[in-house]
Amino acid sequence: MALMTRSPAVLAIGLVIASIVALALGLDYHRKATQDLVLEMYRERVRDLAAIVAYAIDGDLHNDVVAEADLNGPKYKQAVAPLVQIHNRLPEVYYIYSMIVRDGRTYYVLDTTDHPDLVSPHDLEPTAMLNVLSARSDVTCSTMLSC
Repeated sequence: MALMTRSPAVLAIGLVIASIVALALGLDYHRKATQDLVLEMYRERVRDLAAIVAYAIDGDLHNDVVAEADLNGPKYKQAVAPLVQIHNRLPEVYYIYSMIVRDGRTYYVLDTTDHPDLVSPHDLEPTAMLNVLSARSDVTCSTMLSC
């Protein structure tokens, strides 16, 4: 008789524990799905901004800047000016720069951070022109943006 009186209590405790586990798994799934959705939204935003910046770059002028490798030259200033204008309109963005790939290595070219017309609320560190992207951060379009 004592076993039968305990049995509904044990069953109830088991059901409560099972419900809590199911709820926790459901909440974890929902959290993960929400995180994935937010991450995808950020990736889309970055892709859109990258497309806007790429559209603003004059490809011929960019090639001339790379060939001259002169950070203070008039062509560099002309090439980076549209990027600075975009950067000033996007205070949430920390860095806007262009890059090239040569011999399997990625190099910075245009960088808005050291331009005198840039107004940014962030403490930014400029990169040297044609400075190689750190080998330890093997970043590609596919890893950053899922291109």
